[in-house]
Amino acid sequence: MAGRSFRAAMAQVMNDADVDAIAASAAAEGADIIVFPERFSNGYSRFDPEDPVARQAWIDAAVPIDGAFVKGFREAARRHGLAMVATFLEGGSPLSMPQS
Repeated sequence: MAGRSFRAAMAQVMNDADVDAIAASAAAEGADIIVFPERFSNGYSRFDPEDPVARQAWIDAAVPIDGAFVKGFREAARRHGLAMVATFLEGGSPLSMPQS
């Protein structure tokens, strides 16, 4: 790998930022990859696990892997020719635990 390099961009932005605009800017500056903050979909929102309303609101903030949030990253990456790293709270069904 000697002689090979790439340029990484770090997007230190809030989760309501325009992903496409950030990708366009990073690509214009020569980035090959852009990394977004951890848990970009909802940040590190906290809730009281004893409060069922707060817990449900946190669960409801989860996004599907085939939904608009992920699609926006995929489309921006393709449009601007760069790789993107973004983590998110993925929605899903609770696991059923086997009864013993």
